Amino acid sequence: MLRFVVSLLTQQAWVSLGIQKAPGAEDVEQDLPQAKVAIDTLEFVVSKLAPDLESQEKAELDSVLSNLQINYVKRA
Repeated sequence: MLRFVVSLLTQQAWVSLGIQKAPGAEDVEQDLPQAKVAIDTLEFVVSKLAPDLESQEKAELDSVLSNLQINYVKRA
């Protein structure tokens, strides 16, 4: 269930950053406050999952989170 939440938050963050189109949307729209909420929530969920993750899974999630954070800073 938490992995599903991670996937949803990741997709929402990319959409809110204006990098991906929302499903069914015509255009890309940027909503930085919403992106921040998704990224911060994702960071919290990943921190809670970390003790139960294998090293490769943790590295992948850390990479996704870092990419989101970098893209947020570039757009903010």
